[in-house]
Amino acid sequence: MAYLPRDGGGCWAEEDDTFSIFESVTNFLLRNKVYVAAAVGVVGAVKIYRVVRKRRLRAVWESLGPNVVVHHTILPGEVCPSITPFAVKLESFFRLAKIDYKNDYEEPMGPKNKVPWITINGEDISDSEIIIDRLQQMFNIHPDANVPPKDNAVATAMRIMLEEHFYWGLISWRYDEDAMNGLFQVFKLPLLYRLLFKSCRGKMQRMLYDQGTGRHSFEEVHSFMKKDLEALSVYIGDKKFFHGDNIHVVDCAIFGALTQIVYNSPGSPYTRLLKDKYSNLLAYTERVKQRLWPDWDEYLVKK
Repeated sequence: MAYLPRDGGGCWAEEDDTFSIFESVTNFLLRNKVYVAAAVGVVGAVKIYRVVRKRRLRAVWESLGPNVVVHHTILPGEVCPSITPFAVKLESFFRLAKIDYKNDYEEPMGPKNKVPWITINGEDISDSEIIIDRLQQMFNIHPDANVPPKDNAVATAMRIMLEEHFYWGLISWRYDEDAMNGLFQVFKLPLLYRLLFKSCRGKMQRMLYDQGTGRHSFEEVHSFMKKDLEALSVYIGDKKFFHGDNIHVVDCAIFGALTQIVYNSPGSPYTRLLKDKYSNLLAYTERVKQRLWPDWDEYLVKK
C-alpha cells in the first residue's frame, strides 16, 4: 500500500488534525489553570451535593416505615391532584387497594427518567403498570381476581388505547396546539418555573413528531381522540364502572386519563366533546372521584 508524503495529507491528515487539537487543548488548559481548577471544583461540589441530598431523602423515605409506598410525583394543581394521568392512576390504585402511601414532591424524576415512580422498602420501581403489578404481588391484593378473562382482555386493550394513543393526543393539545396556556390556568407556577416549562415545549414537540402524532394536523388528531372517547363511552354506557357495579384496577387508569380532560384542559375540544356528546364519561369520572377521592379538595393547591 502506497502512502502520500506527510505534507500531502492522505493517511496522515487525520493524525495531524488530532495532534493539532490535542496541542490546542493542552495550551488552553495551561493558560487557564485557575479557571479549569475552579470548574473542576464546581463539578465536584455539585456531585457531592447530589449524593448528600439523595442520602438525606432516602433517610426521610425510610423513616416512614416498612411497606409504606413513597410516591414520587409533581406538585398538585388547583383543580386536580396532578397534571400527569399516571400519577392520578397510581394514587387511585393505592386507595382502591388500601395501600399506605406518602407523596414525595422533592424527587419527581425516577430512574427511568419518568414521572411518577415509587420507593418501597428501599426498592425503586418505575412505570405505573409495572408498579401496580408489583404491589399486587407484594401485598397479595388482587382487585380483579373475580373478573372473567375476556373482560380483563377488553380492559387491557382499553387501557393501552388510553395510555399509548389517547395520551399522545392529550400531549399534542397541551404542549403544541394550546402552547400550555390552559395548563397554566390550572397549574399555577412562579414565573421562573413557567419559563422552564415553556423551554420544554420544543422537546415535547420533537417527542410528538418522533412518536408519530406530531406528524398529523391538529384536526386529524382531534378525529383520533374523538374515536377513542367514543369507544370508551359506548363500552361504559350506563354502567357505574368499567366492569359494572364494582370498581376495578382499569378504572384507575381510565379515571387518570379522563381527569386530564375534565380538569386540566380548559378550552380544549375534548372538554367540549365530553359535555356535548359523551356526558356519561363525565358522570363516570365523578363516580370514581366520589368513591376513591372523598378528600379530593384537600389535595389541591389553594387558590
